[in-house]
Amino acid sequence: MPYLVVVILTLIIGWFLFRPGKEPTAKETNDMAVTKIQAIGRMELVKLTIKDVLEYTIERDYLPDSKVLLVVSGEMAGCIDLAKIRKDQINVTDSVVHIVLPKPEICYYKIDQQKTRIYNATTYFLLDNEALITQQAYRRAENYFKSDSLNQIVYKETEANVQTMLRPLLESITQKRVELEFDKRAVKP
Repeated sequence: MPYLVVVILTLIIGWFLFRPGKEPTAKETNDMAVTKIQAIGRMELVKLTIKDVLEYTIERDYLPDSKVLLVVSGEMAGCIDLAKIRKDQINVTDSVVHIVLPKPEICYYKIDQQKTRIYNATTYFLLDNEALITQQAYRRAENYFKSDSLNQIVYKETEANVQTMLRPLLESITQKRVELEFDKRAVKP
């Protein structure tokens, strides 16, 4: 009889604790704080999507070399900062608006980690730390996106798009012919 009472009490307690019915409610809190609001005058005019194969090699004199082939995917964007235009760089006459624009800039560059892959890695167990070599290969890929050769392509395309996108927009707004040129002064580092 006492065993029957214990079993019945266990079933009753279990039914109250684990009974089906209402779902437990999840409570979510969010403590967001805006730390900085910044006005940005950049106009993005070109975005390049890049895919390239980079090879990172550790050369050794008497032991075999280690290599990592990395298929890098990413993008870069070029823009001009309209906030840098001063009043003295805008000249309006009866039929022409002449504007001196700041030099093109790199808005951003980013490597797409989802699409970037290690194609082939030749490393040696006792000589190399494969994780470190892979990290160095990714760092080299990031430096590739900062290279002058890629930056020059972005600058050139941004300048071309100013004439094909921005000039017609300004002409339709002002109902005058618009002449755009870039500031020839050196950019301060």
